[in-house]
Amino acid sequence: MKKLILSFTVLSVMIFASCTGNSAKKQDTNTVTTTATDSIVKSTLTASDGKTLELAFNTTKETATAVFNGETIELTQQPMASGIRYTNANYELTQWQGETELKKDGKTVFTHKEPKAETTVNELVSKDGKTLKVEYTEKDGKMVAIVTYDNQPAQTLTQTEAWAKGAEYKNDKMMWAAQRDNGKLTVDGKTISFSLKK
Repeated sequence: MKKLILSFTVLSVMIFASCTGNSAKKQDTNTVTTTATDSIVKSTLTASDGKTLELAFNTTKETATAVFNGETIELTQQPMASGIRYTNANYELTQWQGETELKKDGKTVFTHKEPKAETTVNELVSKDGKTLKVEYTEKDGKMVAIVTYDNQPAQTLTQTEAWAKGAEYKNDKMMWAAQRDNGKLTVDGKTISFSLKK
């Protein structure tokens, strides 16, 4: 009986020791080091006079680094209702509605405007001779179709879907579904097919 108790005690100590040893090992292997990574967005802009402005926006730290005329400029983001604004003691960088401007001591030293979206105009006709003029362009950052149907006032339709060879545009009065050189206009629940004028 004494041997059985002694064996049981030794076995218990061994199990306890092995569990304690394993938990210590688990603590060592489960140590995780987390390193924060910054999100950086880079771009290079060229002004109409040929000058360049290199930008690196750190969206994590809300800072920007600008390189202009060989000078590296560190800027801090400032609150703004629309667009972006970064400043330091001497410089101010703003972007709003496709225009980027860098000022030094209140004087504009760099300006860049994004080119306007290309506009395409198609003139179409239905089988019964009704005409449709569709102007595709960008308005407020969205693709739109400005539709003039059968000499009625123009309607601006916003793109709601797009696929490889076409798109769909809608407003509360009509829908235009364009497919290559053809399309279907739905007005007041009635759908009319159109094809490009030849």
